[in-house]
Formats: sequence, C-alpha cells, structure tokens
Amino acid sequence: MNKILIVILIAVLAFLVTFSISFSQPVYIENFNYSVRDTIEGNAGWFRSSTSNNKAKIISPGLTYTGYIGSGKGNCVFIPNESSGEVYIMSV
Repeated sequence: MNKILIVILIAVLAFLVTFSISFSQPVYIENFNYSVRDTIEGNAGWFRSSTSNNKAKIISPGLTYTGYIGSGKGNCVFIPNESSGEVYIMSV
C-alpha cells in the first residue's frame, strides 16, 4: 500500500513540476497595425456588403490589457450601431 502511495505522489509531483516550468506561445497574433482611417474597407481584404453611410472606422488607440505583452499595440475598429443589416466581412 505504501509503495502505491509513493508512486502516485511521485507521479503527481512530476506532473506539477512539468507544467510549472513549461512555456507556451500564442498560436496567432493580430496587433491590428492598420493606419487610422475613416473606413476599414479595402484594407487587408475587408469589404462591406451594404451601401449605408455608417462605416466601420479604424481608430487609435488600440485595446489594452494589463499584463499582456502585446497590449496597446496597433489600433482598433469602431463599428457603429447599424439597424439596416450591414455586415463586415474579411476574406482570409
């Protein structure tokens, strides 16, 4: 019984040590480094499927998250409230 307990304890400790020293990296990074513009259309494959005058704008500053290395890099998109069914699409 003591041998089984010791083996389980060693396995748990090995598991904890392995995950405490492991590092990960982001799979995908999008800093949204597009220039500030009055529309996102025609920028990196973005287009609009409506004729409405409410355009999604690229504004500055970008999003910030405490403790995130990429925080504050790039800009962000302001999408206005649209009741006509306008849809923004990005082709990948």
